Amino acid sequence: MKALFILLSFFLTSCSNNGKEEPFSVGVDASFSSIQVGEKGDYLEGYVSEFLRGFSKRSGKTLAKVEVDAKNLLEGLYQDKYQAVISTLSPYNFNLAKYDFSESLLEVGKVLVVAKDVKISTLQEMEKPVIGIHEEELSGQISALLPKDTVVKKYASYPELLDALVDKEIKGAILFRLLALSFAENNYFEKIKVLKEPLTKESLRVITLKGKEASFLRHMNEFLSKKREQKKLQKKWKLA
Repeated sequence: MKALFILLSFFLTSCSNNGKEEPFSVGVDASFSSIQVGEKGDYLEGYVSEFLRGFSKRSGKTLAKVEVDAKNLLEGLYQDKYQAVISTLSPYNFNLAKYDFSESLLEVGKVLVVAKDVKISTLQEMEKPVIGIHEEELSGQISALLPKDTVVKKYASYPELLDALVDKEIKGAILFRLLALSFAENNYFEKIKVLKEPLTKESLRVITLKGKEASFLRHMNEFLSKKREQKKLQKKWKLA
């Protein structure tokens, strides 16, 4: 699989490059350390590479993907190491004062996980909710997402949390979406399901410095507006 990623990354810097155009550089934290992805890391890396390749082909713009540590990702924008980044930074007002954001590439926020046989599609449908979270989660932030009568239980590990879900000790569990999908497709296959409605709004987005790359972001949002194509790509990389 790594060979495929190398090929995709090479394509980004080689397609449309006739020597007359400087590549448009995009910084990426290849570990995606700001979110928990479980065994989806390689799939997410492949998705981002192919997404950028598709945008490069559609727009005719030569791209270069630059892998960067998460702690240095945004700093690289100010140092002109690249013109854009792919990040989970949220478009809150204080961030909008400094950066421009694309539409969402991929939703990666927290979701509700329930037992496979449970017949609900949203948290609001759950009666007398008893929800499990990892003990390192901030209870206050989680509680703000839940109905007032919710009982929250903490677990020392994700396997303990999901075992409790399967054993009906709790009615739901809250995890980052890609981590939840990873468990649902592997250790807990046919035992749990991930509800589609996100509880939090974290997404991968293309981000640039405020007012610097308006044309690039306009073309990027046009590309992202092809929802059917984007969903097909996400399914290909097992992220939908």
